Amino acid sequence: MGCDLPSGNNSNKDNQSSVNHDGDIEKQVDNDYLLLDDGVGDFKIGGSIPFPESSDNYEINEEVQIRMTEEGEFKETVYIVKKEGEEIMQLKLKYDFNTEQYTKNIDEIIVTSSLVKTPEGIGIGSTMNDFIKIYPDYDLWYTYVSGMYVIETKNINAQFILDKKDFIGELDITGDVITLKKSDFKQDAKILKIRVL
Repeated sequence: MGCDLPSGNNSNKDNQSSVNHDGDIEKQVDNDYLLLDDGVGDFKIGGSIPFPESSDNYEINEEVQIRMTEEGEFKETVYIVKKEGEEIMQLKLKYDFNTEQYTKNIDEIIVTSSLVKTPEGIGIGSTMNDFIKIYPDYDLWYTYVSGMYVIETKNINAQFILDKKDFIGELDITGDVITLKKSDFKQDAKILKIRVL
């Protein structure tokens, strides 16, 4: 099911300056694509999918995806957000275990477009080294549960998922989450997608 949402009022649209690792202003980050602690642009964790008056001509399509879990096959409804034909993100709604139904509130955002960036200009395609220069308080880890290699910072409530092809270290599986080092990755390791929780 697709729905084109009409354009909102752009007269007061603001941009954020992104800063490169040398501290120079690099370019503007459009607020529609700004990744903050609570979501991306108009799409907020805990909020509902924006209605036409707060959206800027996004196309949102409902899709049922199947993923494998430890309990077996699991079907979930995902909302694919596109703008001008390009996928920007996927929205997953919160599941209410009491009613055994999905609510209308966004529980997770999977960013799939390099248009989305943090205020400092980090996004998909940024290197792990760029991330570390901007966020020196970083943590690097792997979880075998989902097979993800993650770099994250306390500044933003998101998991920046690295390309597993860039991992060159050895995994010693001792628990659900394994702490990794910068040297476990290629020098040009890149962010593949971003998971906002």
